[in-house]
Amino acid sequence: MTNLFSEGSLEDYLESLKSRVVDEINTVVISKDFNDVDNLIENLLEKYTLECPKIQENNKVIEQNETNVDVRNDMSRDIRDRSKPFLVKGILITMTIPFLGDLKFLKLKSPRIIGSLPPKGDVINSEIHISYEKASVVESNFENESKLLKNQINSDIKRINEWLKWAENDIGIYNKNLPDLIKSSIKNRIDGLRVNSKFIEALEIPLKKRDKLPETYKVPIVRKRLTPVIPEKRAEIKQEEWKVSEEDYENILKIIKNMAYVMEQSPNAFKDLDEPDLRWHFLVQLNGQYEGQATGETFNYEGKTDILIKWKGKIVFIAECKFWNGPKKFKESIDQIMRYITWRDTKTAIIVFNKNRNFSHILEKIIETVKKHQCYEEEIQIDKDQAEFKYIIHRKDDNEKKFILSVLAFDVPSG
Repeated sequence: MTNLFSEGSLEDYLESLKSRVVDEINTVVISKDFNDVDNLIENLLEKYTLECPKIQENNKVIEQNETNVDVRNDMSRDIRDRSKPFLVKGILITMTIPFLGDLKFLKLKSPRIIGSLPPKGDVINSEIHISYEKASVVESNFENESKLLKNQINSDIKRINEWLKWAENDIGIYNKNLPDLIKSSIKNRIDGLRVNSKFIEALEIPLKKRDKLPETYKVPIVRKRLTPVIPEKRAEIKQEEWKVSEEDYENILKIIKNMAYVMEQSPNAFKDLDEPDLRWHFLVQLNGQYEGQATGETFNYEGKTDILIKWKGKIVFIAECKFWNGPKKFKESIDQIMRYITWRDTKTAIIVFNKNRNFSHILEKIIETVKKHQCYEEEIQIDKDQAEFKYIIHRKDDNEKKFILSVLAFDVPSG
């Protein structure tokens, strides 16, 4: 087992998150006359408000396996050489405790904790696993041994809760101050734009007009609700499997395309953005139209994806934002997105940004790479004029589990 709360400083993480909030506010395309502050604040609060884990100790379970136990330090045993392991048959008891909240806070240490060794355990998905080894217990003594182990388990749970309480206090302070940080950062950004505008006006020289100006951040007056549907029941399906409706899927792709067109038309505003910054602009638009159900850097299944939308705890849409770095990297993006899929009929997308030359050649390479993929099934749509492609792909581990992959490519000049 490893030590919990030992992989970094919670204080440093929270400070870096504050800086990131300000940085992302400074990358949002807004104007000096920006009047949609409330929606922007709402989206930022949804993205950056943190949830401290809460362990569900009433739902804990254990499993037992036979193992070899090293008893060289048991002074009640007659062992001649205690410098090397002395193994006897025993049992390995693994306790699993589910938890709710962000797992990273089970790995970061609060600066308020001084002089106390951290509790041990392994964080796997949304569970804490704690292992106990016991040499074989004689029947006459099992009640006493059982009582000792119960006390140890209760003590371990108590210590984890104590450490989480410190983290909860720090996170609570961060969450309380977050609205003021967001509001003041947005105000500073808009005030700065207004000052710059007045400065330019004072020069009394007309501004050069551009044919196509970038759209500023905006959201619709009426925000939509995602309306997933349940696919037809099949005999082998044992539980409900949600999927995003065709209408919502096409609308999500439309939102993504519209934001990407803004980037194509305004290269200077976006030329220095990396993949996380690009993702942020899409998330703002998706959250604006779908009541904040889009999230960024959300862990799912085997890794983290760029954009996903959940419905009732189940993933119904996944997308990746990638710069074009050749066919090999593009294939890796397909493999990566396949690892995240946990439900049948999930719809996906890869958004490709090209900062190189010869965009037509790259479109050919995209088509060629998808069709050569070992999980390729068939093409649904090939539109080179719009640089939009749609395919059916099956899972590596199950040919019957298929999903739709849309590829949207955009030529973004480097400046």
